Amino acid sequence: MKRTGHGLTLLEMLVALVITALLVGIVTQLLFQAQRAEALQARQSPTAKFNALKLAWLREAMEGTMPRPLGDSESLRGDRTEMQAWTTAPIWAEPVGPLRVTWRLRRLGDPSAPAWELWVLHALQPEGQRLLAWSGARGGWRYLDEDGEWHETWPLPPLPGSLKNLGLPRAIELQTGLPGLSVIRWVPQGSAVSLANRRLLEQ
Repeated sequence: MKRTGHGLTLLEMLVALVITALLVGIVTQLLFQAQRAEALQARQSPTAKFNALKLAWLREAMEGTMPRPLGDSESLRGDRTEMQAWTTAPIWAEPVGPLRVTWRLRRLGDPSAPAWELWVLHALQPEGQRLLAWSGARGGWRYLDEDGEWHETWPLPPLPGSLKNLGLPRAIELQTGLPGLSVIRWVPQGSAVSLANRRLLEQ
């Protein structure tokens, strides 16, 4: 096919149209994907922010764990699925002073698809409120003793003639299936741990 003057041949025009159509299709698809990503982020953002807020509440309450006040027989008692402790920062409660809070893990679903919920109960919220939820087999509390060993129950059996491990654990750990937070660890303010060691333990 020969050129006529300075115009384009029919083949060149067809090639240009095909390339233009391909570019328009690619750009349209990219714009659609960007809009869908923005819409998904807009839907997930409030949930993500609320989860971050609840984790901040949990950290504040756990760091506020304190030894037992006068007149109470127990400081902190816990096992894998439940922990009871006094805290200066109870969740979902007006600032009325320290409260004894129960942190209860509930396992849901069948063994092939387990899930967990963390509930908070105290005198001002006796029916309890669900704080966190995640899927997977991982879930449980652990407690660090003065010798640097982790245990699934607290307090530990007293040793004859020893005052070790009678108060608060050095650190408290919650094992979860939360994305990026498989382990959440706190050092109670009432724990006899230096500031530098607190930072190391909470990493």
